[in-house]
Amino acid sequence: MGVITTFYSYKGGVGRTMAVANIAVLLAKKGKNVLLVDWDLEAPGLHKYFKDYKETHAKIKKGLLGLLEAASTEAKKPHWANYTGKIELSEKHKLDVLWSGCEDMENYVTGILNFDWNKFYSEKGGGQFIEELRDQWKDEYDHVFIDSRTGVTDYGGICTIQLPDFLTLVFTPNMQSIEGVKDYAIKAQKARQRLAYDRMPLLIFPLLSRFDGKEEKQRGESWLKTASEEMALFYIDWLPKDFPILKVLENTKLPYIPYFSFGEELAVEKTSLTATDTLGYAYNRIANIFANHFRDVIRDVSLEKTENEDVVKLTKEYISDDKYRIKLEDLITQEIRKVLDLTSKDNMPLSVSNLTADEVSNRLSKYEEILKPLCDIIIVLCYWGRAEQVPLIRKIILRIAETNTTQSGLAALISLRWYPLCLLLYTGGIASIASGKYGNLASLLTSEVPDPEYIGKTKSVVIPMSNAMEDIGNLFKQIPGHEKNIVPRSEYMFKILRPFLEDIIFTGNSYEDLFDRYELFQMFVYADLLNCEFGPWGRFAWKHVQVRSSLVKDFIEEAQKEGDEWPPIQAGLFKQDIKRFNEMSKILLPGLKRSSFF
Repeated sequence: MGVITTFYSYKGGVGRTMAVANIAVLLAKKGKNVLLVDWDLEAPGLHKYFKDYKETHAKIKKGLLGLLEAASTEAKKPHWANYTGKIELSEKHKLDVLWSGCEDMENYVTGILNFDWNKFYSEKGGGQFIEELRDQWKDEYDHVFIDSRTGVTDYGGICTIQLPDFLTLVFTPNMQSIEGVKDYAIKAQKARQRLAYDRMPLLIFPLLSRFDGKEEKQRGESWLKTASEEMALFYIDWLPKDFPILKVLENTKLPYIPYFSFGEELAVEKTSLTATDTLGYAYNRIANIFANHFRDVIRDVSLEKTENEDVVKLTKEYISDDKYRIKLEDLITQEIRKVLDLTSKDNMPLSVSNLTADEVSNRLSKYEEILKPLCDIIIVLCYWGRAEQVPLIRKIILRIAETNTTQSGLAALISLRWYPLCLLLYTGGIASIASGKYGNLASLLTSEVPDPEYIGKTKSVVIPMSNAMEDIGNLFKQIPGHEKNIVPRSEYMFKILRPFLEDIIFTGNSYEDLFDRYELFQMFVYADLLNCEFGPWGRFAWKHVQVRSSLVKDFIEEAQKEGDEWPPIQAGLFKQDIKRFNEMSKILLPGLKRSSFF
């Protein structure tokens, strides 16, 4: 039996339609059967968020208004399925839609003005028709999401009282919005009790939207406290007793991101689902709450131990004592198999009809979400692991790389299959540098993997991974916020990896230096292995050229000062020869300055 959720706001401009569109897309992509309904009949706009997607149109292109008109005038009641279309989110994932019917705007406006809601209910059996509609939708779908009209309207009660199981109140941090949704919800709950149909109590989910607590942190905290107090009565039916409402509200709020205040774009297709400061991350948390029907809210909003934290805890425990050696290897094998299954060609096809920036952004987010537990393991291994655990690091790299042998498909998507290795090398590499375990760094960068170009040959993983990322470098420039970056992939990685590492080893203010230092090693090792005059550039490069950062200079001087005693040399990098490193630096630095790229 499915669940119907209505999104309601007292005033417009709070992000209600955007929220329902994004959450519906996320659940459809999680494999749920979803119907999206535009019941904001006086100001429809939900369809605008899907203008760039392929749509299979409804048999009867009159939308919800046409369905209601037919139910009011025709002897034989119409079937709702004839009025629904289908959005193709991907080759595997579809989303059913019932638009308002506003395509023919002139006739639509006339229809809205002439439709008699009182007559529909009192003379045309409208109440029973809506009730049958509700039952059929709950039988057909896992989730039905309804975008409701703002304020108080003649028909608002249909989608906020009669139809839903859950009512989501979308509001902003001001008293007009808070008091408006609160007063309406209290009346909706009372009206629900007077319905002629059997109903469970209406569960209400307050959703604080467009919250900007970065610039005015003190005022933000004050308004969070105010909102939690005003909305407290709505949490009673689904939040465990004595759990702090303020904490739930803080962990389910939607941040204000200026980019998405322009136009109609799906944030879950444009931004990361794992970087904690993105709208995609916030929507994903809320989608998880709906996916589990509010049964485990504390876990779904990351307020208690998660599966990833279990992985971190177990890895730390297992590396501490050799008696856990088999358990550690079993844990790693289990996580590798999960990654290989979820990133297989069946789940992430290498051919698409149109490779858009949205598709690339979505794939990046998927890879990040899937790789998170394995990245956690490699961070722990590289930061705390001992020399005898180095083979496990190499095993992770090899097993993930083995699937990237020569394949058919779209070249960009084939290159993108190296992104999981990129995540593993960066997270493990930064952790290695943070702990001073350069042996682990050397093991990461020089792990031998199958050469994607020549069957039967191998290469150090840093080479094919860097080449693949270079091939798709311009795709990162299309991701919101990275359009003007000189090295967009590096800037993107810098942003999304911080929470990966912060949660486990607390890099704090040293994160930027650690990140740049890793990319310097990556460039030098790449150039050394190929004996060439270039390597993969990162953020450090434009800093060196444009802002005269001393980062590169300090890095080289550090190596020259310590000579053969330099820890990276001792660990086996550059064939344990400081002269080799010095020669590479003489070749690479002029190349940075000469590059027209900067």
